[in-house]
Amino acid sequence: MRKLKIEDIESIKKEFLIPEDIASFLGCDKYSINVQAQKNPDKLGFPVVILGSRIRIPKEGFVFWYKYGKSTVLNRNTT
Repeated sequence: MRKLKIEDIESIKKEFLIPEDIASFLGCDKYSINVQAQKNPDKLGFPVVILGSRIRIPKEGFVFWYKYGKSTVLNRNTT
């Protein structure tokens, strides 16, 4: 499997990515992304949506994080 480039990620025709979509781009496996998102999603750096055990990554937020090194959203802890 070839290593993806950011242009490949940008060309994916969906608004939310899954860990499998970005794992090879980041040079890790999808399980590592899942585990980190569940334990401490802030350490990933890019925004994630956690739905039970499912992880979704907003494509626009991921691309912005990659290009500019920061998240596009604020962490809104309500507790």
